[in-house]
Amino acid sequence: MGWASDLGFNAIRVYLHNLVYTSEKASFLRRIDEFLALADNYGIKTLFVFWDDCHYSRPTLGEQPHPVPGVHNSGWKQSPGYHIIKAYSEGLLEENKIKELEDYVKGVLHRFKNDQRILGWDLYNELGQSDCGDYGLPLLYDTWEWAWEVRPSQPLTACVNGTASEKARNYNREHSDIYTFHNYDGPESFPKVVSKCVEEANGRPVLCTEYIARPFGNTFKQSLPILKEAGVGAFCWGLVDGKTGTKWGWGTRRIEAGASAPIPTQDPSKAKKNPELWFHDVLQSDGTPYDKDEVEFLKSLLK
Repeated sequence: MGWASDLGFNAIRVYLHNLVYTSEKASFLRRIDEFLALADNYGIKTLFVFWDDCHYSRPTLGEQPHPVPGVHNSGWKQSPGYHIIKAYSEGLLEENKIKELEDYVKGVLHRFKNDQRILGWDLYNELGQSDCGDYGLPLLYDTWEWAWEVRPSQPLTACVNGTASEKARNYNREHSDIYTFHNYDGPESFPKVVSKCVEEANGRPVLCTEYIARPFGNTFKQSLPILKEAGVGAFCWGLVDGKTGTKWGWGTRRIEAGASAPIPTQDPSKAKKNPELWFHDVLQSDGTPYDKDEVEFLKSLLK
């Protein structure tokens, strides 16, 4: 948090998971509160995410697999998971399981609905990614209803650009309190996407909740001035090189629908300790910059 604050960052986007809430509700809520206290100590607000279709299905509690060297996000699990949203969509999910999903959303929102340390609630990340198709739509629609029943004081949103389902994009575009989108494009397309999103927002605040993919030309120096000129806030993906391994690119693994683990596209035993050009992340594991010039640019623009 100190490193983030030192760069000039004032908000962080954090993914929650329904399995942990269902397993140990009181402890989970307590840890969220502790996290918020830590972030607030550094002047950092939090945008929480409930659901996510990205990466690997079949999330489980307990000890998680060790990172696979050279593989992007080798341990990241969907929430609630491909097989859950598929059963939900087909009307095959047991009523008690549906109630668990509802209790997770409403329980977290009720507990923190007036907490000023929270910037907002991101209801569903990139619905339809990882070959999930439109299976998540019924859960998305119900989650909006559950959130409206609680109606927290903080804004509600779900990303538009970046979501793989056209129906989800349209629904989120129409119903979000603040307009959020993802943009990993290079310099030719990036400004066009930003302009389109600002136009579609129709006066609502706009946040780019994911960007930075250096090999695509999506860099801080290329993207941040455009976002700043447009009045758009932004969350880069990744801060410190760590367990998720997001300094390696998406192309280091394949994802198949319902897959519980990555399929590496290279031999992990032969993976380089560092790729020639980092995909995401700003700092090395000891807090030193990956790129000193980049960090100086960030500080000059953000502070």
